[in-house]
Amino acid sequence: ERVALVMVVPAPTVRVKRLHELVDRALETTLTSLGGSKEFTRCFTVGAAERDYLASVYDEAIVKLRENVKVEVRKTLTDTGAAEDLARLDALLEQQPKLQDGKRCLAPSQIAPREAAAGAARQQRAVHKRKLQAMLAELENDNSALLGKVKVQRGECDAVIARVGALYA
Repeated sequence: ERVALVMVVPAPTVRVKRLHELVDRALETTLTSLGGSKEFTRCFTVGAAERDYLASVYDEAIVKLRENVKVEVRKTLTDTGAAEDLARLDALLEQQPKLQDGKRCLAPSQIAPREAAAGAARQQRAVHKRKLQAMLAELENDNSALLGKVKVQRGECDAVIARVGALYA
């Protein structure tokens, strides 16, 4: 009795579908650039019957190549866990609130991660600097207000010292 093994493959997520579309487009572009069976058979100096046979072998090989590439991509995505990672990413993005334009995430940045981090750090430093400058300005205002009081009290203290000095002189 023969037992058939069936591999259960989860339905592809948005990103997995797009990856397959990208691979399909790249594959088609590559295969199209080869020029087809007529271009292939022109490389051989053979009779018409052999040329037709070579063209059919070429066409079969291209069909098989196309199938094998697609199978290998699926297998690689499964074996490496990339399909599950992309599914988790899709699920995570689905949990995000929609932006004003209806999307769930911002457009990808053209800035390198280090530059983006440095820019964010610069922004935070600038905000912190403005806060410190505001605190310093407030402190200077407080000091200016206290300076007048200190001068008045110093004058009063000098007068008291002078009277005490006069009493003991």
